[in-house]
Amino acid sequence: MADKELNLFDPVHVDLDGNNLVEASAGTGKTYNITALYIRLIIEKNLSPEEILVVTFTKAATRELRERIGKRIAEAITAFQKVDDPGEDEFLNRLIQNNSDPKVRAEAIEKLRKTQESIDRAAIYTIHSFCQVAMTEYVFESGSMFDAQFEQNDNETLTLAADDYWRKLMNR
Repeated sequence: MADKELNLFDPVHVDLDGNNLVEASAGTGKTYNITALYIRLIIEKNLSPEEILVVTFTKAATRELRERIGKRIAEAITAFQKVDDPGEDEFLNRLIQNNSDPKVRAEAIEKLRKTQESIDRAAIYTIHSFCQVAMTEYVFESGSMFDAQFEQNDNETLTLAADDYWRKLMNR
C-alpha cells in the first residue's frame, strides 16, 4: 500500500482567494492558523475586521479567537517594527521576509494598527450567532420575516417534522 502524501497547512503560502476551512482535532493549531490567516488578510488583501468572517462552534471558542486575534495583531505590529530583531515567531519572520520592502512594512503596520482600533467590530461568531446576524441583516435577501428568531433548541421542530414524515409514510 502506498503511503499517502502528507500536506501540511502553511499559513504563509495558502491561497487567500475564496474560502479557507481550518478543521482539525483539538490541540493541532487551528487557532494559530486562523490568526495567521487573519493577519495575512489584513496585510495582503487590505480587509477590515468586518470583512473577515470567522465562525466557530462555541461561545468560549469565539471569545478565545477574539482574544488571540487581538494579541496576534499586537505581536505582528511589534515584529514589523523590529525588523532587525523580530523575535522567534516563525510565521511572523516568514511574513516579514515576504514583505521586506520598507514601504510595504510601513503599510502593513498602518493596516494592523487600523485593525487594532476597530477589532471590536470583528465578524467572529458562533454558528448560531452568525445565522441570527445573517437573518437580521439580510432580511430582504433571505425572504425571512423581520422578527424571525433562530432557535437553539430545535427538539420541538424536529419532533413535528418527524411526526409529519411518519404520517405521510403511513398514509401511503
